[in-house]
This record gives sequence, structure tokens and C-alpha cells, in this order.
Amino acid sequence: MIEFTLKVKITAAQLAKILQVLVVLWLSVKPLT
Repeated sequence: MIEFTLKVKITAAQLAKILQVLVVLWLSVKPLT
């Protein structure tokens, strides 16, 4: 269970980073549209 929790936390952190990148890209493209 501990290993599974660690994997979930790592995945959540990766998703958060991906979401941050997507938001930054969206904000940088938004003014052009």
C-alpha cells in the first residue's frame, strides 16, 4: 500500500507539472487567437 501511495503521489506530481505546462502554453497562445 505504501508503494502504491508513493506511485500515486508521483503520478499526481507529474500530472500537476503537465497541467502547469499546458496552462502556460494556453496563456501564451490565447492572445494570438
